[in-house]
Amino acid sequence: MIRLVLPLLLGALAGCATLRAPKEGLTAPGALLFNGYTNPAIDCYSCHGGNGAGTSYGPKLAERVPALDKAKLATVVLDGSTVAPGMPGYRGKLSDAELEQLVAWLTDTFGAPR
Repeated sequence: MIRLVLPLLLGALAGCATLRAPKEGLTAPGALLFNGYTNPAIDCYSCHGGNGAGTSYGPKLAERVPALDKAKLATVVLDGSTVAPGMPGYRGKLSDAELEQLVAWLTDTFGAPR
């Protein structure tokens, strides 16, 4: 039984790791942060995919980010599920500079507010 379950478990765990965008292709501080490279406590990629295209756990960011101004986007990142059901909050895990980098990258990459 263990011989059957262990490969499946390891395969599932490896699949999760592939959601992160390759570090070599990232230059923007916000992209590195989003993918957990500069601050391992920030793991946006695990739900939204390393490129923000979404997964079964988190939506496509190109469909969400343009609807939010920078202040609202920062609130969603910091407070999570209190304003965006199912999303964790990152308050206390991000410095002010990191929050600014992440919000700038999100709006530059996925669209400015409408």
